[in-house]
Order: sequence, then structure tokens, then C-alpha cells
Amino acid sequence: FLDGTPFANADGSRNFEDVSWQVTQGALDQDVLSGDGFNQVERAVGVGQTLLPSQAIIRSGTGDAARLTLKFPQGLIQNTDTGYLPAGIKIRIETRRLPDGQWRQVYEKDINKKQGSPFELDIPLKAPDAHPHPASSRISPLRWSIRVTRLTPARDQLTVNDQVQWGVLTWINHDQLTYAGVSVMAIAAGSREISGRLPRLSLAVKGRLVRLPSNYDVASRRYTGIWDGLFVMGWTNNPAWVLFDLLTDSNWGLGLSLDTVSRYDFYALARYADGMVNDGHGGQEPRYCFDGVIRNRESAAQLIARICAGYRAALFWSAGQLRCVFDHPQEICLWLTNAHVEHGRFVYSTAPRQSWFSHAVVSFDDADSATSGASSGQGVGVEVETSPSLLERHGFR
Repeated sequence: FLDGTPFANADGSRNFEDVSWQVTQGALDQDVLSGDGFNQVERAVGVGQTLLPSQAIIRSGTGDAARLTLKFPQGLIQNTDTGYLPAGIKIRIETRRLPDGQWRQVYEKDINKKQGSPFELDIPLKAPDAHPHPASSRISPLRWSIRVTRLTPARDQLTVNDQVQWGVLTWINHDQLTYAGVSVMAIAAGSREISGRLPRLSLAVKGRLVRLPSNYDVASRRYTGIWDGLFVMGWTNNPAWVLFDLLTDSNWGLGLSLDTVSRYDFYALARYADGMVNDGHGGQEPRYCFDGVIRNRESAAQLIARICAGYRAALFWSAGQLRCVFDHPQEICLWLTNAHVEHGRFVYSTAPRQSWFSHAVVSFDDADSATSGASSGQGVGVEVETSPSLLERHGFR
């Protein structure tokens, strides 16, 4: 979404004409991004020479592409008896491959504008006989030359402002990074399409494919029959399988062996988390979901503890395996009465008064806010909860 507006609609129609995008899925053998401007390194070199009629300026360097910047320090305009009119200047650009390539014309255009103030013009160039991704097919970088010539003869500078300078030459090299194992999205948008400013980008993504039980249906959140202990790959926001993936995946997780993690403990937790409960609006929703975004690097123990706290679970080692327990209603296994307590008296304790709060403010990633286009929304929602009993007892805290 750009500023809350989707790139394309469900029927395939597009809401932006001059916007293109590419997405990689995070495979280990994925291709590089092929669009202009992606996966490239730039090196700008100052030229600062004025183009004179029929006197070419030549520069050489290495790169898979280049960008030539022409500067018009006095604008481009002519003053006549009837007023200010556009002025035109013709430029030719040629390239050749070193050391023995032939000059080939790649650009010849009559630049015609009515501009009374200084401006710049960028002209992109491709290397001669360049491969779409040349760095992938050769070891040494391509060396080539660029020749720029002004074809328009000199004119009276008192009536025509047509001075043009070759200001900067930017050499561009494709880096060919695939970012294996990482999903990458690249977007190109025309400045007119986005009103010349950087738009707010929001994405509705599902995230990683994780190991799921072979008898699990993600859409209905139902488990069919008895699980045989085998896994299939799929997407889910069930916190049990998200945590299981974090523990066992060798690329981004801890890389624990499947035999050292009790899969059946996580299976029990997953079924409990998928139980449907009242959503407070007359419908139902899963008991626990994990739709978090892990943005920062932290210790594995802290991250696992924070994830487990969201659904009242805890991990522990037992008999050479990582086990999982979680708080949920169970049958009574033992009645405790005053007869079980020394002298028949219970001793109660509680947290100090400073740790009691009557109000809580929770911030979270809100998909509805991120895609609604609201001026104040940056995809962050805020909810405020109040405990009437604590408010009455301790006041506003």
C-alpha cells in the first residue's frame, strides 16, 4: 500500500500507473532483483566542464551503467521582442568499449525548455554491449568511455541563455546480491505519481513458512485424527508453531535438533491456542495468536521468554529434551484445606503498592490503521484499559 491505497485491486486493475515492484520469497537460490536502481553501487565523479560547439568531452571509467548530469547554470530560455520563449540545445552522447571498441551513438536529443532559473538534467546510460547482469558473467569490471558533444552552434548570450555544463558522471555497478533466505521487496515509483515526495509504505504480509503437523488445516485451525509426528511446511500465526520454528530452524533460529524438542508438548499447546473464544464483538477468535515482528537483536533466552509470556507457557529441560508446559484449566488433582497447613493458617502476600496500576496503555501493529490511509496512522494502534477496582482502591496510577 502507498499512503493506504493498494497497488492493485482484486480484479487486477492498478491504482498507480507509474509504479512497479519486485518481490523475492526468501528462497536460498532466489534470483537478484533485476529492476533499474536495485542492487547497485554508485560512484560520482565531478566533471565541471562547459560544453562548447563541436568540442567533445570524453571520460572513461568502469561500471555496468552510468548516469550523466547536465547542468544549466542560467536556465534555458531566449529573450525576444515579444517576450521570453523556449530555447533549444542539441546534445549527442556516444559510448565505446575499451580498449578497441567503436563509438556508438546512444543519445541525441534537442533539449527544448523555457526555464529562467538553473536546473539539472540526468541522462541514464547503459554500458556498451552490457549483459542485463554483467557482473554475474565476468570477473573483471567493464571499462568504457563516454563522449558528449554539443551540436547547437554558439548564439548571442545577451538574448539566449543556453550555456550547458557536464557537471557529474556517476558510474554504477551491480552488486549481484541475492539476499538468500530473506524476502526482499523493491519498489520504483515515478515522482509525478507520488507528488514528488516519499510516500508511506505499508505491507500486508504473512511471513515465514514454518513446520506444521501433517493433520493440521490452517484455514479452519482444526486437527484431523491422530498426529503421526510428521511435518509439512505452511504459514500460521499459532504461537506454538512459531516458537517451535524459532527453536529448530537452522537459518534464523537456534537450530536445535527435532529430536531434542518435544514436539508433542508443542502439539498440545498449539491445540489449546487454536481453541475459539469470544472476541468481545459477538464473534469468535483463536485463543492465542502470534503476529509479532522481531525487529531487534537480543538474547535467545529473553526473546523466548517474551514469546512464552504471551500465552502463559514456559520451557524447561527434562530427560535430554526441551519440554513445554502452559497454564490452562485442568481437572482437580489435589484439594488444599486448612488441615494441610501448619497451624491451619494461610499467610498471604502481594506485590508492593508501587507496582499496582489502574490503567494500561498498549501499543501494537494495527493492520487496519496501516492500510486505511489515515493521516495519523503509521500502522500503530493504541488501546487503553482500566481496572475499576484498582482505580477505586489506589486512584489513577
